[in-house]
Amino acid sequence: MFLFINATKLNKIEAAIFLIKEDKVEIVAKKSSKAKSDKILILIDKLLKEQKTALKKIKAVFAVDNNGPFTAIRISIAVASALNISLKIPVFKINSQPNKNIKNLIESNLSEIKKIKL
Repeated sequence: MFLFINATKLNKIEAAIFLIKEDKVEIVAKKSSKAKSDKILILIDKLLKEQKTALKKIKAVFAVDNNGPFTAIRISIAVASALNISLKIPVFKINSQPNKNIKNLIESNLSEIKKIKL
């Protein structure tokens, strides 16, 4: 199970739990909020609780790190880095593209994601 976080959109944060099966992205659950980027941890916590899953089941974090407000991007990267340190899981960047939903954004980076040894 992987965690996706995106705080690059103005006044919108997104988080999703997803799987990759046979070159296809399967979104297990997703959540978004009109809150500011500093609420991303709360959103992740709600997402995990709704799915009745633990943070320790996350195998990697994918964070969008471009095309957004500087502070929002830094918060996303800080959260991803904190998960990296505390859970000893890898963190990877995903390039943002305008007008793409979570699944399309992940799929557009799938060739890079598949190169990662997890």
